[in-house]
Formats: sequence, C-alpha cells, structure tokens
Amino acid sequence: KGQRNSSSSTKDFINESSISTPEQPKPSQAPIMTTTTESEKSLSSSLSKLQIDLSKISKFAEPNGDVLFQFIEKSQLSSGNPDFGNFLDAGTGSHSLRWIASVIHRKRILKELQTKNDANTHADGEKHVTMQSYTAITADETMRKNVLREAQELGIETNGDVIIGNWANGVERSGSIDPITFDPVKGESTDSNGDSVETTDNNRNNQKRKPLLLQNQTYQTILADYLVGAIDGFSPYFQDLIFPRLFPHLSPGGRLYIIGLQPIPDRVPGVADIM
Repeated sequence: KGQRNSSSSTKDFINESSISTPEQPKPSQAPIMTTTTESEKSLSSSLSKLQIDLSKISKFAEPNGDVLFQFIEKSQLSSGNPDFGNFLDAGTGSHSLRWIASVIHRKRILKELQTKNDANTHADGEKHVTMQSYTAITADETMRKNVLREAQELGIETNGDVIIGNWANGVERSGSIDPITFDPVKGESTDSNGDSVETTDNNRNNQKRKPLLLQNQTYQTILADYLVGAIDGFSPYFQDLIFPRLFPHLSPGGRLYIIGLQPIPDRVPGVADIM
C-alpha cells in the first residue's frame, strides 16, 4: 500500500498486512534505591512542624493565658532584651516545656490568633519573647521520656535537649561545689586542687563523687519552676544548696527566674480549723 511516514500509518500498515509478532517478555525492573539527604531531612522536619497542633500551647500567647509565665515574659521584655537566648529549664515538666514550645513557635501562634480576629492578641510589629535553644533537666527517667515525647509532638525536639541528671551529683557532703575534671591522657579525674578523685555511679552520701551536671556550661536564662520542692524527692536536704549550685551556669548579665510556693509552716497562730 505504499510507504507511509507517520507512526500511526505504520501501525495501520502492519495491521492491514496481518503481520503478528510474539509478545516479548518485559524486562524485570531493578529496585530503585533511595537515600535521604540532609536537606530532605530538614524539609521533613519543617513539614512536621507545620502539622503540629498548637492548641496545647496557644494559651501562653493570650493575654489571660498563664499568669506565672506571663509575668516572666513581661519581666524579660522590660529588661530591654526580649530574647531568652540559651535557656536552661533546671527542673522540667510538661507545663514548662509547653511554655518553651510556645516561645519557640510564638510568631506562628500570634499569626494564627490574629487570623481569628482576636483583638486582644499582640498587634503586628509588637515585640514578643524569643528563644535560641533550650536544655531541659529532670532526675526521673519516666519524666524524661514523657517530656521528650511531648517535645517531638510539639515540634521542638531539634531546638534543644532533654537530659536526665541530678543537681546534687559532684557536690560534697559539706556543700562544697568542687568541679571534677577528667584527664583523658592520665585516665583519671581530679578536683580543682589537682587531687585525684574517684568517681562512681553511687549516691552522693558515699565518699566517691560524680562529675557535676552540665559542668562548664552556661546559659543566658535559667528557670527554676517549682524546683526547690521537687528536689526533696530525689536529693533530700539539698534544697538550701540548689541556688549556689545553679549560679555557676548563669552567664554574666543573665537572669534566673524562680517559681515556687512559700513552705507550709509546722504551726500557725490562732485556733486550728476543725474539719
């Protein structure tokens, strides 16, 4: 029927000539190997943060959301520096961690609140507190797991660290805070006088000592959120030493915020209440 140029014509020509060819088996396709690059991991982390539920932490950005942390934020803003910088939560828990997450996500939270036409939220351009990174300390392994899980749910696991540790470690029974330095060459630990110190994993009542928690690390802001009362469960009779223990970790010009209750007295004047 003559030579044709188009592919459709060629197909018609073959069909009209009743030429059949056996069906060839399809070559097996090799499995595709994929790798995740750092940029892809960063993108995945960013997408995860976009999908987090801010309802748990949005109250901290509202005018009447949380009285205690609102006072801390106002104090920080009044200092002339809205940035908490490197932040140490000396006794972390779910409440303080959610507030930390609200500070890290504050810009986005305020934007969502403004979208809802909430006239009581911060106005555009108004300063709000910020935070560069955080370190959260707990002496309880169960609490550490819970806080770490919540940090992941709130999308702040890459902004800081959740560490298990005890502020009493490395403190002598006399209350002396003498840091221990480990020499990898000599393979031994020494105190500030250069004397050899034997370290251990036992409790602080033994003669052997542990290295100080967060030794040589400093922070622009430290939060002690009901820390004094909580210490009694892990390091009895250490409450009067906790603040001298924290002071070396505060950077010059830094701030230490304390949240707590007055101790309940053994007795009070007047007639007792009858229940």
